[in-house]
Amino acid sequence: MRALNDAEVATFRSDGVVLLREAVDKALVTEILESVDQLIESPGRFGGSMTPHTASGMFFQDR
Repeated sequence: MRALNDAEVATFRSDGVVLLREAVDKALVTEILESVDQLIESPGRFGGSMTPHTASGMFFQDR
C-alpha cells in the first residue's frame, strides 16, 4: 500500500471521504480476489451466500 499524500488527508478531514486511486498494489488485489474465489468455492462450516433472492449482487460470508 502506498502512503497517503497531504491533499488526500486534507480531503478526508474536510469531506469525511476520499477516493484513493491505486492505493493497493495490483498484485495484492489479485491475491485477495483469488482468496475470495477459493472461499466461495469451498466455504467453511459457517460459510455461505447471504444474498436475498431479490438482490442483483452477491453477499457471501465465512468466519
